[in-house]
Amino acid sequence: MYKYKNFIMVFFIFFFSAGAFLFVSDASAAGLQYTLLEKIPGFTSTDGSDLPKYIIAIYKLALTVIVFSAVLMLSIGGFMYLTSAGNTSAMGTAKGVIFDAIIGLVIALIAWLLLSVINPDLVKVSINGLSAVAVPGGGPVPPPSPGAVPTGTTVDLAKQIAGLGVLQGSGECSSPSGAVSPKSDIQNIIDGKAMSVCSSTCKSKGSNGCKDNAVSANETMLRAIITVKSTIGYIITSIAGGAHSPTSDHYAGNALDIAPPTQALLDAFVTNGAKNDTGSLGGSFCESSAGKWVTCASGQADHIHIKF
Repeated sequence: MYKYKNFIMVFFIFFFSAGAFLFVSDASAAGLQYTLLEKIPGFTSTDGSDLPKYIIAIYKLALTVIVFSAVLMLSIGGFMYLTSAGNTSAMGTAKGVIFDAIIGLVIALIAWLLLSVINPDLVKVSINGLSAVAVPGGGPVPPPSPGAVPTGTTVDLAKQIAGLGVLQGSGECSSPSGAVSPKSDIQNIIDGKAMSVCSSTCKSKGSNGCKDNAVSANETMLRAIITVKSTIGYIITSIAGGAHSPTSDHYAGNALDIAPPTQALLDAFVTNGAKNDTGSLGGSFCESSAGKWVTCASGQADHIHIKF
């Protein structure tokens, strides 16, 4: 039994360390949802309903196996010790088994603790940038390759946008059904609805400027969102919500605000159908937090207003 000491210790260290590195703390894997055909032993079916939860469940199962393995080896060692009947050699072997089980478990715990102290990120893995494969009636679908023209219905385009990771999810204001954000605007389109309209000046639910299912999104705008993202990264901070002028193109479904405010990003949207601006605030331009036209390189720009 003594000759297996190193194997037992390596077994504990390998599985515990592997489990630690597979631990998922942040996963933007929206749409990667499915129903398990067979649940993970000891866990409910919802513990594996998406990739991050599935990995976490496996990690927890591995920890359980490690603990039970240690208890098993301790029990075997204890039994061998009790039945040694004064045999010095057998007693030594039994003590070795017990000692190895305890040391293996302690080393595994120390390995995790050291990694966590050196850098907590060493025991975490973030799964980012994942999107679901398109299936009939499914969630977000992958965007086209760079240079390809997005195709499909408005709903199809919205599903592609939902998988891009460009939508800000925090609410800008509230409509009768709840908070309105770029993420909720696109979700409404996916659900077959029009976008909700709201602004910071809404006085009551249902009042002018605070309406559900109020405006359709410009289809050219949706296609441009997908095409530009295939070459340049950005975040959409506002579509049909937020504090804009009462006659803003946002409330007509023809505009969006994006960041960061760079000339290259502005030019990319203009190339893909957005109206250019010559300084008259009649098209797309870099805008300051005070709502003024500024050059993108001025250092005063807060975001880019894109008009279609």
